[in-house]
Amino acid sequence: MAISIEEKPDSRRAGKDLIEESWYVYGTHDAIVARELVRALLPQERDGLFIESPSVLELSTFHTGGAFEASVRWTKRDDTLTRSIQFDGGGGSERIFQAIDHIESYGGPGYGGNPPSNNGALNYNRSTRNVEGAEILAGFSTFTLQMTVPHGQMQAAHIDFLERSQRHTNSLPWTITTDDGVQLTFTEEEVLFAKLSGGKQTAEDWQFTGLFHGRRTKTNFNVGDVSVTEKRGWHHMSVEYKDSEDENVFVKVPDVVHIDRVYPTTDFNEF
Repeated sequence: MAISIEEKPDSRRAGKDLIEESWYVYGTHDAIVARELVRALLPQERDGLFIESPSVLELSTFHTGGAFEASVRWTKRDDTLTRSIQFDGGGGSERIFQAIDHIESYGGPGYGGNPPSNNGALNYNRSTRNVEGAEILAGFSTFTLQMTVPHGQMQAAHIDFLERSQRHTNSLPWTITTDDGVQLTFTEEEVLFAKLSGGKQTAEDWQFTGLFHGRRTKTNFNVGDVSVTEKRGWHHMSVEYKDSEDENVFVKVPDVVHIDRVYPTTDFNEF
């Protein structure tokens, strides 16, 4: 038996930024086939409104060859890509070797009240003369960006961009605008695109979730006695130490600070 569709009488309703219709589908017991057929045969755009994926209800007693009622809506889309965003302030942990500021050092009687400070080197081991560092909460935020692209409007080049941009940082300033107009702006290399998940089902919109880590740029700060002009968000900072003497005790103090790029960059404005 051939599959056919027929508009349900008196089902058409229209309002501001909305058109609704119901259609009967005859000749199949498969809900996916019914939904795909309705979406394929009806216009994807009507009066500036875009079709949504139909919802279908089987009418098993209505027609012996199988029948469904499909409810179809055309709604307004302000953009091909819609976004929602969620934040998680927890950034995991990381090992650091240099304090932001050295506050104070306290020593026993043998130091005469003036113990060596190590100039902010964390957990200096005098036996091995190594700076062992400390585990702290990482200084970055995590957020997910959920992206929806309507059925039929995804381009292969955009899928390729999403796939190859993972584990990259933003090469240019990047602003995320939510549906209520709130803007979040990041300067160069402050955002790391960590992971992408998602895809689509037949005749459905594309759904993607991107996992991002944000870390703000630091400017004009000191590491011990070394002045640093800028460390962009996801640049890596490493410190070389040199032997020194403080209160007749050997210590390690910062000698050279290295700032390096460890993630490739790309233009996030293509999202």
